Amino acid sequence: GDHYALVQEGTTRPFSEGKFEVHKKYLDVQIMIDGFEYMEYADLSDLSPDVPYDGQRDVEFLNGKGHPLLIKPGMFYVVYPGDGHKPCCHADFPTGYKKVVVKIQIDRLIHQVGQTL
Repeated sequence: GDHYALVQEGTTRPFSEGKFEVHKKYLDVQIMIDGFEYMEYADLSDLSPDVPYDGQRDVEFLNGKGHPLLIKPGMFYVVYPGDGHKPCCHADFPTGYKKVVVKIQIDRLIHQVGQTL
């Protein structure tokens, strides 16, 4: 329904082959289980549109430069709607990774936080 998780496995790609993505409906919690990846973060104002927003998939792809972060097993990061991020990259050579991506529908989260218990 409002929240779900999926396991992603794969091989990283060079930064130059990836696109920034941004979501509007869901925030991501990305938890590295095995291997490692670099992810690149950028403020939305520093990016330019490449592929228009797809409401069905909740993703828009963008171009630009950001700040790379090394994500190793046991680490996680949270990407809020409007945060530009380029996951699954490598700096020097391809590496394998396995991670869990938890998708949380942001309007439901905000509504639940505002509820009185």
